[in-house]
Amino acid sequence: MISVTQTETAVKKLRGDLELYSGSCLKISNKASELVPLTFNRAQSLVHDRLSAQKRKEGRVRAIILNARQEGVSTYTAARFFRSMHLWQGRKIMVVADSLERTGVLFDIYQRYLDNIPDEITPKQRAVTQRKRMAFSHDSELSVRPASDTEAGRAQTIHLIHASELAFWGSSGVDASATWTSLMQAVPAKGSEVIIESTAKGAGGLFHDLWEQAQNEGNGWLAIFLPWWIHDDYAVVCSEEMKNVIDDNIDD
Repeated sequence: MISVTQTETAVKKLRGDLELYSGSCLKISNKASELVPLTFNRAQSLVHDRLSAQKRKEGRVRAIILNARQEGVSTYTAARFFRSMHLWQGRKIMVVADSLERTGVLFDIYQRYLDNIPDEITPKQRAVTQRKRMAFSHDSELSVRPASDTEAGRAQTIHLIHASELAFWGSSGVDASATWTSLMQAVPAKGSEVIIESTAKGAGGLFHDLWEQAQNEGNGWLAIFLPWWIHDDYAVVCSEEMKNVIDDNIDD
């Protein structure tokens, strides 16, 4: 039997190391439909390093990520936010996606994490009446909603926001700016995290505007570009010189 002291020591270590937490506590479904520990790929490691540096410097996270498909940014963000909800009390998380279908996919990631947490640190759940909502007895909770819900975030405090596929929020006639404004008004200035991620959809629109603003020094937002070629599944053979150019551009 694991003692209370051992459990407290383990939790302290897991609070201080997201990669350790992910590899030892979280499971994902790989392309062979096997449950395997979450170990960061190159794109996820890059995002983690950049966000960690911003959090240390600014005391909060404000990041906008332009990525290719299937690079694991949503999985990484879910791991980051699930750990916060799991190991700290009173954390309120909201995930907003461009479509109902995507809200289901994203909620499933969180549910899979919860279903496979080691027994000795499994959080006690509170009953919920809404779909795509998760709540723990230590007053931390998660809600996953579509961008069409313009009431998302109204009259509440949200500590962590994941805006998924923001470039496509207006595709069904939704006023993306109204939803975004409602969300950001609910976020505290200190200690909070807002992570936007999306594939590209051309010029114009909320995502493009926010991306352009993030290029300005002092804007407070961190812009992260993840090209398709850094993902292992998209690997190509190229010269050592070209690899160095690619790596230099990513690091910048």
